[in-house]
Order: sequence, then structure tokens, then C-alpha cells
Amino acid sequence: NAEYMGWQATSEAIDKRVTIKEMQKAQYDIGTRKLKPLHLNDSVLVQNAVSKEWDRVGVIVSIGRYRDYQIRFPSGSVLRRNRRFLRLYNNCEANEDDCTGSDEGDNNDAPPSGMRASEPETPSGSGSAVDTPRRRSTRKRKKTVRFQIHP
Repeated sequence: NAEYMGWQATSEAIDKRVTIKEMQKAQYDIGTRKLKPLHLNDSVLVQNAVSKEWDRVGVIVSIGRYRDYQIRFPSGSVLRRNRRFLRLYNNCEANEDDCTGSDEGDNNDAPPSGMRASEPETPSGSGSAVDTPRRRSTRKRKKTVRFQIHP
């Protein structure tokens, strides 16, 4: 009879743990954005981890379990990235049939206008956003004083 009580307590602990995990996921999902899954051989824009610009284009070669994808770039390198840092990319110059309308109906997957011109995989289009200099602050900056030494 003691073995049965131990098994029952273990079962209740597992059920409680599952309930807590479901509550945690529900709480986490309140502030998340639902992203549509990508498919193999989709062309995607990849966000640069340092500059936060969408400046690289690659092709999905494998899909992981937890919203992660392996992307092959034209240089041959393969990187693993989370879905959050990927956007579907429709190259209108290569596929004119796909450019008649967006397949998902949202504007998140449109190629950005501020892509770097130095990248070979960038689309050649309106370069006005690339040619204009970045906006900078007009505030007057003080000279840096280090170690309390004044010139």
C-alpha cells in the first residue's frame, strides 16, 4: 500500500509541474508576436546581430525544432538563426511572377529600403535611402576629460 501512495504522489507532482509549465507558457505568450513558419528553400533576409540591419540574404536549408533555421549564404557559409531574426524575401527581379502580390498579406516581409549597397546580394532598386547620410544629433559635444587632467 505504501508503494501505491508513492506512485500517486509522483503522479500528482508530475501533473502539477505540467500545469505550472502551461501557465508559464501562457504568461510568456501574452507579449509575443506570432510569426508564420518558413519553409525549406525560402529566400530570407537575416538581421545582422551587431548593426541590427537586415543586410544579408540566404536560403533556408534545414529547420530545427524550436523556431530555429539553418541558412546558407551565397558565400557558402551556413548559420543557425532564430525565426525572430529572419524575414521572408521575395526577389522581384528574379521572380517577376511572385511580385504581383504578397503571399502573406502583411508588410513585415518586404525587403527594407536601407540595405547596404556593398553587399552583392542586395537588390538593385531605388538607392535613395542608401545614398542619404544618416541623421545625426546637432547637440554640441563636450571634450572628454579623463583622469581629471585638463588640457
